[in-house]
Amino acid sequence: MTHSNLGFFLELKNEEQSILQIAEDLCHCIREITLAKSVFNEVRFLQKKDEISLDFTDENFVKILADNILSYSLKDIKQFDKIESADINYSRPFGFDFALIFRSKNSALCLNFVLGGNSGNRIGLISNKSKTNESYDWYSTVLKSFVNNLDVDYGVVRPNDMEYLDICYDNYQYSLGWITYFSNDYKIDIPTTLNDIEYESVDNGKYLISTKDNFGNNFEENREKLLNLMKEIAERVPEYSK
Repeated sequence: MTHSNLGFFLELKNEEQSILQIAEDLCHCIREITLAKSVFNEVRFLQKKDEISLDFTDENFVKILADNILSYSLKDIKQFDKIESADINYSRPFGFDFALIFRSKNSALCLNFVLGGNSGNRIGLISNKSKTNESYDWYSTVLKSFVNNLDVDYGVVRPNDMEYLDICYDNYQYSLGWITYFSNDYKIDIPTTLNDIEYESVDNGKYLISTKDNFGNNFEENREKLLNLMKEIAERVPEYSK
């Protein structure tokens, strides 16, 4: 497998949640992209140096996932929260940080989760490896599984090279990508009449789709298109710029 030049990033609304609540919400995402959509057939919890296989078909899957989050977080809870006997109903203002690996025959996607806190809730890419350039449907299904089941404010499938990310971070509030989701509560009013882009409205927000063709087949051209679109937004919506 080789590293993909595309990655995921999502920002979630901030709300303190227990480990059990986090696991319940994630369970729906995981089952959608495994059992319902068959994008992945294996999920692993990344513990320090080990990967623990999670049986998402188990009727007790929520508790299994919650127990793994708790186990991974116990040392941190004891050291910083001074709590010796936390259980899966435990919550804290800055949430919980952990990683999951999603695998199929042709791909392995590792994501970092920071969830359950009063600030900074997000899902970010650790690595994305694939034997092939995955399709629009593949990336769309993964992104939409999180948006459908979590309280997402902004989510994106975007180029993952440092030059692109540096341009975005230095100039704009948020980056555009191959597929970009903005909730109706998003703090900046993104125009609905951008040139050469497709919109898909859903109950809680909208998707901006730069192309439904495989992004990687014309990576540089598609990347340049996104940079031009962000310039257009900044010209029309000044608060989009930094």
